[in-house]
Amino acid sequence: MMGGMAQPQTTVTPIAQVGSDVWGLGKRIAFRFAFTYVALYTFPFPYSSPYKAPWLHTLWVTVAPWVGAHVLHTTIKPASGDLGDAAEEYVRILVLLTLAVFAAALWSIADRNRPNYERLHQWLRVYVRLFLGAEMVGYGMAKVWPVQFPLPRLSMLSMPFGDMAPFDVLWNTMGSSRIYTLFAGLTEVLSGVLLFIPRVATAGALLSAAALTNVLFLNLGYNVNVKQYSLHLLLMAGLLLGPDLRGLAGLLIFHRPVSPIPSKSLFRRPWLNHAALILQLAYGGYLTTREFTDGHREVRQFEETTRTTPFYGMWSVDELRIDGEVLPALVTEDHRWWRVIFEPDPYDAKPDLVVQMTSGVSRSFYADFDKRSTLVKLKAVDDDRLWFPERFRGQPPAPVIATLKLNSATPERLQMEGDFEGRVVQATLRRMEVKFVLQNCGFHWVNDRPCWTRQ
Repeated sequence: MMGGMAQPQTTVTPIAQVGSDVWGLGKRIAFRFAFTYVALYTFPFPYSSPYKAPWLHTLWVTVAPWVGAHVLHTTIKPASGDLGDAAEEYVRILVLLTLAVFAAALWSIADRNRPNYERLHQWLRVYVRLFLGAEMVGYGMAKVWPVQFPLPRLSMLSMPFGDMAPFDVLWNTMGSSRIYTLFAGLTEVLSGVLLFIPRVATAGALLSAAALTNVLFLNLGYNVNVKQYSLHLLLMAGLLLGPDLRGLAGLLIFHRPVSPIPSKSLFRRPWLNHAALILQLAYGGYLTTREFTDGHREVRQFEETTRTTPFYGMWSVDELRIDGEVLPALVTEDHRWWRVIFEPDPYDAKPDLVVQMTSGVSRSFYADFDKRSTLVKLKAVDDDRLWFPERFRGQPPAPVIATLKLNSATPERLQMEGDFEGRVVQATLRRMEVKFVLQNCGFHWVNDRPCWTRQ
């Protein structure tokens, strides 16, 4: 306008940049590598989780030692228990990275004239959204229902804090705080549900990144054996956020207005896009419902096992005879039983028996009771058999190391007698009152004084 001042121009930054039609060479190579690695790492999803396919685990158990011996020139021992950070798992990642590099190189040679991978990028984002959403909902529901972090077991409550591994400290901390565990679980479930809905997937990726950052540092701080897996999930959330980072930075950091996200369709025909949307929503709804019902069923099963576990509780060993000789209750005596605990295992919902020695050592056993609870057979706890049963398929069952007769004249007294690792054991037990500060302190809005251990 003549004689007037020039109007200031407002820069509008789209949350998702459309990008040019021609990708740079580096971007195309990076996409080929990322696409291949994600496909290899998550295989065979959605048919099954990569950590729940027994045949795939058996394959890597075979491949890892060979790679260690012939490529790394070291010995790769089989993982003991559910170890996502075991050496064989890092060998698997190394193999996948190597395959992804070679695949990306061959792909780059064979498809060097393609200007971009816009359409394939959209499909990769859909795949990663579904995979990450499934993992977030699964882990979240395991916290909404106290499956992953159940209440601390009696054997843990009676263990000296200094004897706990960092893993046990975290698990019992989470299990003791139902409010925080529920909050963490709902956050993860919400982030997963949002990832199933394309229009709000960016919000789901942001929430997932926040939740997974907390999970990763808890795993790092307490040496939980899924550090690399939680890092992979966090990187997947970052992959989903990548195209939106510039717009989000403009909105949240530089306070610039943003334009709506440009719509990118998977198909050219509208009805196919509608069908794809319905399938994504249906998959998310099915998975969320399944995880909810599975968590509820597992909790009910564990509660039923707790209710029906014979002699559930803590028992003090008043007298112990081994091969007819009475053992005094001395802290220097390695074989003197101090307490016997009957409780269910939270992960397989079967009875366990824990023997605590006067020396401070604890031994855990699988307990197999007869129908009348007058006889119990004990087997050594073997995490490998629990977490990787495919390794032991066709092999004889774990040996029975103790067979004990049980005689309970009154609810407060129990006699145990029988063979224990080749020695004759006779024990007189007395039921103990279970009372721990951690269980009885509870939550209160009003606290006239802190609920400390020292009163």
